[in-house]
Amino acid sequence: MKGRNLLLALFIAGGISSMYSCGGGGNVFDSVADKNSTEACKFQVSQDLDKGRYDAVLNSACATHMDRGAAYFGKAGFDVNDVIDRLIEAGGKQNVNSIDTYVKDLIPDDVNEDTLKYLDNAIREYTLAAGENPQSQSLLESQQVQASAVRDARFYRSIVSMARGVATIKVVTPVSTTTAGTNARPLSCDINNNRIPDDIEALACALYVQHSVNLTSAATSGACNVRDNLSYNYSTTTDFTLSNRPGTYKGITVNISGTPTTGCGSEYRLLFYKRQDNTYRLAATNSRSNQVCSIGNQQWPCPIIRNNNPLDFVDTVSNSFVRMVDDIARSIASTNPDLRREIERIKQDACGPVNPNECTADEIRNYINRITRR
Repeated sequence: MKGRNLLLALFIAGGISSMYSCGGGGNVFDSVADKNSTEACKFQVSQDLDKGRYDAVLNSACATHMDRGAAYFGKAGFDVNDVIDRLIEAGGKQNVNSIDTYVKDLIPDDVNEDTLKYLDNAIREYTLAAGENPQSQSLLESQQVQASAVRDARFYRSIVSMARGVATIKVVTPVSTTTAGTNARPLSCDINNNRIPDDIEALACALYVQHSVNLTSAATSGACNVRDNLSYNYSTTTDFTLSNRPGTYKGITVNISGTPTTGCGSEYRLLFYKRQDNTYRLAATNSRSNQVCSIGNQQWPCPIIRNNNPLDFVDTVSNSFVRMVDDIARSIASTNPDLRREIERIKQDACGPVNPNECTADEIRNYINRITRR
């Protein structure tokens, strides 16, 4: 009946001719149909987001950057409301070990390179929604974005950045190369019984080497101080290249002291990559994937490549945590003190109070050593 009443009103107001020739040949039926079609499309996008049909959202012609950001965040395995609830809940507790809580309970065990890709895409969409250039975060002159929309976009970008920082830690956390440990659940092995997961200790060892050892192209070995005077032996390879992967790499093998048990081995491998200034940095690797990169008779976790370069582990974590604090301070969420306090606490726990714009390898090493065995 609504359609008939609309047509009747149009006849009375302007006659048949005005319906068929309005504004230089426009058609009222077409304009009404276009409006209804657009509204129906937007409603469908909303429904698809609610139902978890994220690919349908990404393929929709009327999905906004905010819609697409939410879809990519969903494809990464996250629900924004769940993340916010967990942040607020943790913020209301005293003496809560945030990294221990988030890396276990918030980040899925099956995170991988695709997870980081979807999180990167979500950040890009929210950056565009804020009217900023994804490459520089400078304002796009071609876009006039309302202040409230900018705040909303920055708020969601802050949440995604937090997830990206913690997810990167879990993606890179290595898998034991010995047969006993290849199928172990992340953060579950502790063959030296010190309550720190062995895979976290191996990652912490690699960060120690990056921070404290002057690596060269030659092979080297030594002991890395992980925590409380605990030392583990490590050895590095000479430089090598990988097929179909740009860059020059150096492998590091960390041996955890203790007796391997069923499901838990003692040897872990990670990768450094060589920068143009001849320094070595820990590469973000897809350690949770079955895919491995081989050099000779040795197998290594494959490096994650972004913009034809190895993804830097420390820079990725640092940039994620710095951005999340900056965005939350300038977003609508600044009116929620509990959420803002927890976001800022994650950054300070990870990077310390000295330099608010950077997390060092040593600071991240200390941060992840707070993770306890499952």
